[in-house]
Amino acid sequence: MHERRKVNAERKAAYHQKHSAPIMAEIKSWGEIHLANETVEENSGLGKAIRYFIKHYVGLSCVLHRRGCKNRQ
Repeated sequence: MHERRKVNAERKAAYHQKHSAPIMAEIKSWGEIHLANETVEENSGLGKAIRYFIKHYVGLSCVLHRRGCKNRQ
Protein backbone atom coordinates (compact mmCIF):
# COMPACT_ATOMS: atom_id res chain seq x y z
CA MET A 1 0.00 0.00 0.00
CA HIS A 2 2.84 2.40 0.85
CA GLU A 3 4.37 1.97 -2.61
CA ARG A 4 1.02 2.78 -4.23
CA ARG A 5 0.75 6.06 -2.31
CA LYS A 6 4.29 6.96 -3.32
CA VAL A 7 3.49 6.39 -7.00
CA ASN A 8 0.27 8.42 -6.73
CA ALA A 9 2.11 11.26 -4.98
CA GLU A 10 4.80 11.26 -7.67
CA ARG A 11 2.18 11.32 -10.43
CA LYS A 12 0.36 14.15 -8.70
CA ALA A 13 3.59 16.15 -8.35
CA ALA A 14 4.44 15.57 -12.02
CA TYR A 15 0.95 16.70 -13.02
CA HIS A 16 1.25 19.91 -11.01
CA GLN A 17 4.71 20.62 -12.41
CA LYS A 18 3.45 20.22 -15.97
CA HIS A 19 0.03 21.87 -15.74
CA SER A 20 -0.05 24.15 -12.72
CA ALA A 21 3.46 25.64 -12.73
CA PRO A 22 3.02 27.65 -15.96
CA ILE A 23 -0.34 29.02 -14.76
CA MET A 24 1.06 30.03 -11.37
CA ALA A 25 4.05 31.74 -12.99
CA GLU A 26 1.78 33.59 -15.43
CA ILE A 27 -0.49 34.83 -12.64
CA LYS A 28 2.53 36.08 -10.68
CA SER A 29 3.97 37.83 -13.72
CA TRP A 30 0.60 39.36 -14.62
CA GLY A 31 0.19 40.72 -11.11
CA GLU A 32 3.71 42.14 -10.97
CA ILE A 33 3.20 43.90 -14.30
CA HIS A 34 -0.13 45.42 -13.29
CA LEU A 35 1.18 46.63 -9.95
CA ALA A 36 4.31 48.09 -11.57
CA ASN A 37 2.31 49.82 -14.32
CA GLU A 38 -0.25 51.02 -11.77
CA THR A 39 -3.11 49.59 -13.82
CA VAL A 40 -4.34 48.00 -10.58
CA GLU A 41 -4.63 50.13 -7.46
CA GLU A 42 -2.38 48.60 -4.80
CA ASN A 43 -4.92 49.14 -2.02
CA SER A 44 -7.92 47.81 -3.93
CA GLY A 45 -9.24 44.32 -3.27
CA LEU A 46 -7.52 43.03 -6.40
CA GLY A 47 -4.29 44.83 -5.56
CA LYS A 48 -4.27 43.32 -2.08
CA ALA A 49 -4.93 39.86 -3.51
CA ILE A 50 -2.09 40.27 -6.02
CA ARG A 51 0.31 41.45 -3.31
CA TYR A 52 -0.70 38.49 -1.11
CA PHE A 53 -0.13 36.05 -3.99
CA ILE A 54 3.28 37.52 -4.78
CA LYS A 55 4.35 37.66 -1.12
CA HIS A 56 3.32 34.04 -0.49
CA TYR A 57 4.22 32.67 -3.94
CA VAL A 58 6.89 30.29 -2.63
CA GLY A 59 4.52 28.72 -0.11
CA LEU A 60 1.59 28.66 -2.51
CA SER A 61 3.65 27.03 -5.24
CA CYS A 62 5.55 24.52 -3.08
CA VAL A 63 3.24 21.79 -4.34
CA LEU A 64 4.76 22.36 -7.78
CA HIS A 65 8.25 21.47 -6.60
CA ARG A 66 7.96 19.01 -3.74
CA ARG A 67 6.01 15.88 -3.18
CA GLY A 68 3.76 16.11 -0.12
CA CYS A 69 4.48 19.73 0.64
CA LYS A 70 3.09 20.77 4.01
CA ASN A 71 5.20 23.88 4.54
CA ARG A 72 3.10 26.83 5.68
CA GLN A 73 4.46 30.33 5.46
